[in-house]
Amino acid sequence: MGGFNYFASLVPPAPKLAGISFNSGLGLKSFGEPLIFPGFFSPLVGGAGIYVLLAADSTWQPRQYRPLYFGETENFSQRVSTSHEHYGDWKRAAGSSLLYVAQLPMYGSTQQDRRLVEKALVDWYDPPVNKTCSYSGIAALGALFNTPPTANKVPPVPSWLTALGAPPSSPKSPPTLYSVLSNLQPRVPSQAMTLGKLMAPPKPKPARIFTSFDFDHDAALRMLLVNQAKHPDTPFEIHDWSVKEPLGGDWKEKVRQKIRQVDQVIVICGEYTDTAAGVDIEIKIAQELGKPYFLLKGYKDKFCTRPKAARPEDKIYVWSWENLGILIHGGR
Repeated sequence: MGGFNYFASLVPPAPKLAGISFNSGLGLKSFGEPLIFPGFFSPLVGGAGIYVLLAADSTWQPRQYRPLYFGETENFSQRVSTSHEHYGDWKRAAGSSLLYVAQLPMYGSTQQDRRLVEKALVDWYDPPVNKTCSYSGIAALGALFNTPPTANKVPPVPSWLTALGAPPSSPKSPPTLYSVLSNLQPRVPSQAMTLGKLMAPPKPKPARIFTSFDFDHDAALRMLLVNQAKHPDTPFEIHDWSVKEPLGGDWKEKVRQKIRQVDQVIVICGEYTDTAAGVDIEIKIAQELGKPYFLLKGYKDKFCTRPKAARPEDKIYVWSWENLGILIHGGR
């Protein structure tokens, strides 16, 4: 019988599945919607990417899921299964909660690409099951005070703060006082917030960067890179040790001393970089000193040339925030 269905009108519409995002030293990573595992989970067949095992946890916001394990795979259907070597660990870490899994597709990625993202997520969240593995490198980039509000983060709370109305903490590793107080701003008195700011941990040491570029044509690109690194949402910081104006006298030795003191060299490629003799000399000095360097495409809509001193295997990378974060921390 057609027409208006009164009882059907009382049923609220199904919520839209928006997925879940996690922060990292490489920026926000957006996974698909968490699904019960193994019950309702369907792997992206043949797909490569990152997967996360989750447990329901009301102390996490804005999505109430706590990460237990991050992993990378070239094929979701092969690794995200009950035959995984850590399946028992996932169940134990979830406790009385159901297990959930979410996937981050990275089609066309290499294993090195995926491992870099996996490391960044593990370093940021320190999930319990990943503690059996060895990770290092990007943890310091995960300062909680830079976490966007849309990323899942835990408000870790020691027992002595529960009296202030805070929920108990779930992570095994002890949180810093700064992270506790800053995440409990709605519940903790302003005096405690002031104490938290006073006891904030030191910011990570920024990478020391020398930028090599064509003085005659691309000086504006160097300024763009330095200013971009100052933006609060940029997933990296740099100290610019570059030459800011042409040097006189024995300028090669002055450049050598500067490059000797940096962590990496960024070569900004423009339309005439292949004719810039100074760029070639700076690259050769970096090669002689064993300093890592990479080539960055300066213009999106122009043909950018390779410096003659670059090695045949040196690629020119697209200039993006995510790429810079990966490249500065060793990804190639």
